[in-house]
Parts: sequence; C-alpha cells; structure tokens
Amino acid sequence: MNKILIIDDDDKIRAIIKTQLSKIKIKIIEACSRESAVKIFHSENISLIICDIKLKDGLYAIEPFATT
Repeated sequence: MNKILIIDDDDKIRAIIKTQLSKIKIKIIEACSRESAVKIFHSENISLIICDIKLKDGLYAIEPFATT
C-alpha cells in the first residue's frame, strides 16, 4: 500500500491535508517534527512526503530524505 508522510508542526494544517487526502484510498502518516519524520521514514515504506518548508529547521528538514 502506498503511504504519504505529512510533516508539519501545525496540527490544523496537518488535519486539513489529511482530510483532503483521505478522499483517496491511501495510508496517511503524520509527523510534527523533523526528528519524528525521520524515524517514521526509516520504519515505513513512504511513497510521498509533503513537508512544510517553514519548519523549525527550514529546508534542512528535508535533507535526511534527499540523501536516503
């Protein structure tokens, strides 16, 4: 099954994205920080990442995924 990882520190934004994506039959996983996202990424087979580029770490938040 395909999985989407949503990374955002704003609960409301994650909920909006999850609600919209729930219309399609795909597993949605949420993370509120870079650290939790990396753990999830390494334990799940993620097909797509949707990431807030304004996270605390900015664009560096996606760096661990680019090198994997």
